[in-house]
Amino acid sequence: NRIGYNILERNCEIALEFFRENAKRYPDSPNVWDSMGEGLTKCQKYQEAYDSYQKAVSLAENQNDESLPMYKEGLEKIKKILKGR
Repeated sequence: NRIGYNILERNCEIALEFFRENAKRYPDSPNVWDSMGEGLTKCQKYQEAYDSYQKAVSLAENQNDESLPMYKEGLEKIKKILKGR
């Protein structure tokens, strides 16, 4: 995750490769999916970001993750972006 964020400001597509690899390695981590949602949003891939945020929220709900409110916030932000398009 950290590598993806470090690269995100310089090169969206390469950062997304890191986020996607992280999701393959840790598919049950809500944080991984939330981070990918952030990366996808930054790269203006809004529908994919929405799907990623939904995955983060779903996993967090199932795991009673304490960061669930943060993941829901990301989902709401992307919903507003999609609604405004």
